Amino acid sequence: MIRYLGDPDAKTDDHFRDHFVNSEEAKAQLNSDFRITFGTKGSGKTALRRALTDIHADRYAATYVIDLDDLEFGQLYGQIQHLRGTSGTHEAQLATTIWRNVIATYCIESALQVDSMSSDIKERISAFLDGKGYMEAPTANFRLLHHIDIIFQLVAELGNAASSRSFAGPSGLTPSQLSALIRFPTFVELPLLIKEVSTIISGGGKKVCVCIDGLDSIVAQPNQLRTYLFAGLINAAYKLFMDSDLSQGFALKLFLPEEFASEARRVIWDQDKIHRFSELLCWTPKEFKALIYKRLFPLSKSKSNDFLNIWHEHFPDRVHNDPHKIEEPSLDYFLRHTLYRPRQVLFHLQEVFEKWEAQNSTWRVDKTFIPKIVARTNWVLSQQVIDSLQHTCPYLESLMKSFGGYECIMTTKCVTDRIRKFTPYHHTTDVKHCLHELIAWGFFGVGDAQSIDHGFLFSYSDPHAVNHFPHDDVLLAISPMFTEFCGTKPSSHGPVIPRTMQ
Repeated sequence: MIRYLGDPDAKTDDHFRDHFVNSEEAKAQLNSDFRITFGTKGSGKTALRRALTDIHADRYAATYVIDLDDLEFGQLYGQIQHLRGTSGTHEAQLATTIWRNVIATYCIESALQVDSMSSDIKERISAFLDGKGYMEAPTANFRLLHHIDIIFQLVAELGNAASSRSFAGPSGLTPSQLSALIRFPTFVELPLLIKEVSTIISGGGKKVCVCIDGLDSIVAQPNQLRTYLFAGLINAAYKLFMDSDLSQGFALKLFLPEEFASEARRVIWDQDKIHRFSELLCWTPKEFKALIYKRLFPLSKSKSNDFLNIWHEHFPDRVHNDPHKIEEPSLDYFLRHTLYRPRQVLFHLQEVFEKWEAQNSTWRVDKTFIPKIVARTNWVLSQQVIDSLQHTCPYLESLMKSFGGYECIMTTKCVTDRIRKFTPYHHTTDVKHCLHELIAWGFFGVGDAQSIDHGFLFSYSDPHAVNHFPHDDVLLAISPMFTEFCGTKPSSHGPVIPRTMQ
């Protein structure tokens, strides 16, 4: 029977409580009432959210999840563009107002789950939501579209009520109509309801935790469809948290994709303020050991409390790295052939188990077997990452494959020259931005000038990797996970080692 490590997806994992790792970020979530966690797909965002709503639910008066997986970005963007065309109001401002109103309705809806809420107030909440049509919109996508329809209706009503068109501005709208487009709250009843509900919740000593999750699918949308929707969501959540009435009774947690966060940040007005509530989700080797231990323990014969004892039941102490003629720690070998995403690590391990047991009867995997399987799974994982970023950077695949035949460690100038040749980016500013994104996404690690003695800084293990632009003579390394996909050669400098493994 093939050793099975369990479901790698936290959303569907039936043994989530047994598998969850209480990381530093998980602890930080419990100590903050407003937090924006950025992470790549498979990095553990949903696991953090599920820990709040499942494992730590007793810390809150109630927990509520706004699942944005079903958003139809083209339809939403088209409606927002229509509003912009009508009024001349900027997309980011419109998106912020729409999100702010919709999230506020979800907050008061979540209060229906609070035991201390009286039946009278619950009836008033339901009456408000029903009366405005929100309860007929079962998903976030429908609720956003419904609120946009409400704005259109309100603008039309205000236009009909206007006594004279002489008050209209260049857009053809009256001041009251323009105000309605960006007004929060859209309905005057909402602030009083929020204040009353929050006061009751806070009186019980616990807040309602509202989590926003499920936006990974936005990464696959064209840039123009998503930047303002994404930036508007962040702006809206921050403004709601800064509302003393709402934050009195509610904690807001956002779990958002990191892949294009930088482009959204450029249109966020309060980025300097929002930054202190933001965190990039990064895993440490220690946390990976905890993750793997929890998955291997049920398969263990010794049931040891020591990670290495469990690990060595299944894997050798060292792996033979033939290109560099060295022996390296087996766990490090697996980790450095990922972008430090738990799902990628589990994929490597599961594939090794399946291929080994299909050909061998011995329990422990041989040290010469692992690199062959990792090389195959590298290609699969690389293609998944490339595909997820295709809309963000349509030239990414051709650019990365242009390094075929090159050594995997090269100078910054070599990389920027390839960017100029294989992408439309020729101006220095555009080239720098492209390289910054490649580093932020984990394709390249930053080293020192002419030396690999201190290893390479990769964004997935150390966010400081993206803090500065490297000079032309600084060495960059392609992440080992992309070796087979790019067709690069082993470097004469030696293997690519993340600085966290030094």
